[in-house]
Amino acid sequence: MHLNLLRNTGILCFLILTISCTPIEKSEVSISLKPELTIGIEEGDENYMFGGIATIEEDEEGNIYVLDFKFRTIKKYDKNGKFIKNIGKKGQGPGEIPQFTVDMALKNGKIYLLLINMVIIYDKDGNYLNSFKLGLFPHYILVDSQEKIILVEADVKTSKYFHVFDSNGKHLSSFGEVFKAPNLELKKISERWHPASVFLSKKGRLFVVHPFQYEILIYKDMDLERTVKRRSKNYESPRVQTEGGGYYREGGIQRIFDVGDYLMVFLNGVKKGKFIEVFDKRDFSYKGSSKIEINGYPEPTQNGSIYFSDEWRITKFKIIIKGMR
Repeated sequence: MHLNLLRNTGILCFLILTISCTPIEKSEVSISLKPELTIGIEEGDENYMFGGIATIEEDEEGNIYVLDFKFRTIKKYDKNGKFIKNIGKKGQGPGEIPQFTVDMALKNGKIYLLLINMVIIYDKDGNYLNSFKLGLFPHYILVDSQEKIILVEADVKTSKYFHVFDSNGKHLSSFGEVFKAPNLELKKISERWHPASVFLSKKGRLFVVHPFQYEILIYKDMDLERTVKRRSKNYESPRVQTEGGGYYREGGIQRIFDVGDYLMVFLNGVKKGKFIEVFDKRDFSYKGSSKIEINGYPEPTQNGSIYFSDEWRITKFKIIIKGMR
């Protein structure tokens, strides 16, 4: 009996010592978001009303492009939020939008609009250039500096997730293994899961977020270059909710993007809340995190700014990263 008490006391002391010696993670940088611009009204001028915001982008001059999936159009504003024009509209003619919109990319002075199984290409002034149909139903569209179009969707035959096309719709190659359901419960919903977020950097690296864990896959020239994993106290494991015959994820990593020399990971937990975590893009070392008290869905742009959108407006924020002394 005394031996058991001594043993238990020893175990307790060991646990206390272990906990007290666990290193506390310190931030090397501070992160803050400064609001700069808001666009959107609930009633009034239709040019400033949104039906459903899918994607937001900016061009080199700072013009803002908002893909509205309900109105099937791209609303273009100048850098001060003044409405310029609508690009595309519902219809069956050249340059018109016959299907629901899914995603949008802005690259090389062109707009690449992804529909359910179709891509439409405009110049950034809204002039129609080209379109082509697809034999798949992608979730995301990305475009590199050589105008190669990367579409993200699980292929049942090849088990590949990323499919590369030229601007005329010719399939060039496919790569990247699909994410399979990690357990039987999720397998009943779907056997294949798309990434939680994808991002293509200006240097051509493709960042892919695992849908169910803190894991980032990094591709270079269609080859897996490295995998970044992290155990974060801010991370909340995703939960899958079913609704109306479909499903949606809660928690986990919501978006990934870059700002200058930093890779930004946006966490959206149901209980813990929202955080931005920062990595150095040179070696992907962790640099710090900050809790974010902002409502809405994060929409990063290729210019390094970020918008948060809700049902009827968008707000642009400048991301400020400072080193800690």
